[in-house]
Amino acid sequence: MFYFDLVKGGSFENHAKEQQCREDLEDRYGQGPGGAHIWYDKQELYETNGKGRGKATSVDDGRRVITKEQEDGIREFIKGEHEAGRQVFRRTVKDYLECSFGLEMSNRAVGGLLQRLGFKRRRGRIKIPPLNEERKNRIRLFLVKMDLAKRAEDAGYSYFPSDDTGVVQDGIGRTTGKGVRMVMVHAITKHGPLAELQGGFPIREGWFKAKENRAKKIKPGEADFEMSDEQTAEFLWQAKLATGYYNNAMTDGMFMQWLKHRLTPAFDAQFKNKKMFLVLDNASYHHCFDEEVKVPETNSKKYNVELLRKYGCTSFKVTRESEGKAAEYNFEVPAQGSLPNANRKNGVSKEEIASVTRTYFKKNFPQKLEEKAETYMREKGWGLIWTPPYMPTFQPIELFWQQGKHYVSIHFERGRNILDVWKQIRLGWYGDSEWDGQEGGWKAASCGKLVQHAIGKMDEWIGLYGGNLSGTIGSLEYPVAEYQEATAEDEIEDGVEEQTDEWLGEDAEDAIEG
Repeated sequence: MFYFDLVKGGSFENHAKEQQCREDLEDRYGQGPGGAHIWYDKQELYETNGKGRGKATSVDDGRRVITKEQEDGIREFIKGEHEAGRQVFRRTVKDYLECSFGLEMSNRAVGGLLQRLGFKRRRGRIKIPPLNEERKNRIRLFLVKMDLAKRAEDAGYSYFPSDDTGVVQDGIGRTTGKGVRMVMVHAITKHGPLAELQGGFPIREGWFKAKENRAKKIKPGEADFEMSDEQTAEFLWQAKLATGYYNNAMTDGMFMQWLKHRLTPAFDAQFKNKKMFLVLDNASYHHCFDEEVKVPETNSKKYNVELLRKYGCTSFKVTRESEGKAAEYNFEVPAQGSLPNANRKNGVSKEEIASVTRTYFKKNFPQKLEEKAETYMREKGWGLIWTPPYMPTFQPIELFWQQGKHYVSIHFERGRNILDVWKQIRLGWYGDSEWDGQEGGWKAASCGKLVQHAIGKMDEWIGLYGGNLSGTIGSLEYPVAEYQEATAEDEIEDGVEEQTDEWLGEDAEDAIEG
């Protein structure tokens, strides 16, 4: 009955089971920490092979009893791996147990064993590249662009929203499970979320509005509504795949739809005749390339040869080094088919053809190499600034996501559906005057403070690693000619992995709550 009382009282199912197990152990071995000590001393920490599953015993009846020696061995092994700078996974411990003690266990059994030994799982972290001079220069170039945008904004000519894509799920607040997922796209300025207000609250849009208003079932991941212009940058929908990674539900096509039908109408409504500087991170779906040319470096050799032939290239040169000397070789584009491999007569490599293709299109058809987002923004007379990889502290919208997700998390209830999550994330962003957790209710995100917090992080970085930069964003001093040349040659690095908010720092809470 203890378990059912806990569940009825609102405890998570897993937490209730854990509490019930503790009660059972205390009843068996006595109250307090002593019970746990007896449990270890009696060597009743084990994983089963299916025989007698769930029944504790101190006798080896065919189940895998973990001895004190094996337990100490596991601890020493994990300690050694960590000291060597290596990560430890379940399969790592599984291999160790099999090689050292002849124990064969499943990954799931190893996970349970490690949990009972007191080890905790943590989410895998993305390896951040070293802050070498090349990476510093890339960040400095970004800061110069942000300085120019800030000066323009201060002069009253432009506003720069920051955009990003995040995700929340129905099961937020649980330790396991993937649940139904919702994809979120939005943009903010220092004045607030980019959205038309209706009754003091940003208007609803798109997929969830249609789902809430219609009786028929709307399929996840499908735009079962008319993608017309709406004066809000908010763009939310239920992901088709509950894979745990929002990039599986977010595509470059969806991003362009958002850019044209959400961001643009919302910006024009609030800042007519102003210039926009859109600040984006380098997520792969932000880079929508020409559907025909695509990316020469990732195309097949045959495909690039066909492109050259179609667009009028009849011959090309390739420079190769031989015995320390550079030599040029002339090649003809065949009337049909591809070219032989580089190790054969009159052959070229895939890399050489890719380089030739990029050079040819850059000279003759540069627009075919340009990303759709860049083309769109340039034609509108707007600017696009790419955040350096792995620098989420420079993106104020990361804190905007954090405030919304926190509200969703503290309102978790069993049986919550995706419509509830949609309503809660909006209250988390825009405020909930009826929330009784503090006087005055849940405060709306103070976007001005979030933007200022991000700019403060940029100023901090300049103080530490500025090099030939000095001052702060909006009044930065730097060698103009050098950065003008660097800006002209700047190439976008795409395909960067998801940037989580775990690097935001403890002072991020002050920006949210302040």
